[in-house]
Amino acid sequence: MSESTTPETPEENSKPPLKRNFIQRLLLFAFAVPAIIALIFLAPERWHWPLNLVLIIVAIPSAFEAARLFGMNPHKTKPRRIGVFLNGIGMPTVSFLWVAGIIEQRWMLPIYTGMVMVVLFLQVFRQQHKVKKISPGIGKHLAVLAYPGLLMGHLIMISALPNASLLYLAFIAGVFSNDTMAYVGGRLFGRRSSHPIPISPNKSLVGFITGYVFSIVGILVVYWLFPQSFPGGWPAALIMGALVGFTTIVGDLIESGLKRSAKQKDSGDAIPGRGGLLDSLDSILFTAPVFFYAYQLLNGVWVM
Repeated sequence: MSESTTPETPEENSKPPLKRNFIQRLLLFAFAVPAIIALIFLAPERWHWPLNLVLIIVAIPSAFEAARLFGMNPHKTKPRRIGVFLNGIGMPTVSFLWVAGIIEQRWMLPIYTGMVMVVLFLQVFRQQHKVKKISPGIGKHLAVLAYPGLLMGHLIMISALPNASLLYLAFIAGVFSNDTMAYVGGRLFGRRSSHPIPISPNKSLVGFITGYVFSIVGILVVYWLFPQSFPGGWPAALIMGALVGFTTIVGDLIESGLKRSAKQKDSGDAIPGRGGLLDSLDSILFTAPVFFYAYQLLNGVWVM
């Protein structure tokens, strides 16, 4: 379909001016990154509890944003508000209890399974007189349980790895450098590049490549500064950078697809210049489980 006949989306119609968008991103970066680094290095010997507490709290409004993206009005009834709240906070809380040594690893899968079973039970019996709503209700609540719940839980689980503070640095270096440099590369050279992804037509190929390369660079820089962070040496750091570069891009595209499906420009309005919390957490959430498991595999360090 030609450009002139393609329906415009809210995302495309409401695009802020370049200068204002850049300034907002710059200010957010200047304040957010030091704050995140400070949280990372607070109480590392106590399971990074300040960072993890913030992540658990952030999971709550993120769950309400996700519920709206999945086609649910999370504030329609009190039981629904409670359900979305519990779906958002449940798995991150369980992950932190494991990191803190309060529950054993063997109990995590049964607890997760129990959460899924509770969602199935409640949705079937609450909607038994409106059977057509059973399947959509189950799907929406399970989706919120996983996104952001399960993925946020894996972000917390990174703090169980050795040298976790340095790994969180590598993680944010890989994700944030990708996001920032993809934006810069796309803005500078994107008009002369192809835009290969229909669900995010503003993203250019040159932006994807620039972001991907800088994910690798960001993690290699952390390895160069702190070689103890990757016992597997530079090959492990290089592969981790490549994986983070890929998942950062995919996470952003998944969020774009959800927003376009819901006909929303942003997931919310919690962060000036960025939209909702999920607009900033999308790549982080999708990358966290890959980082957690791949790090163990590549470096021969096993915590789960």
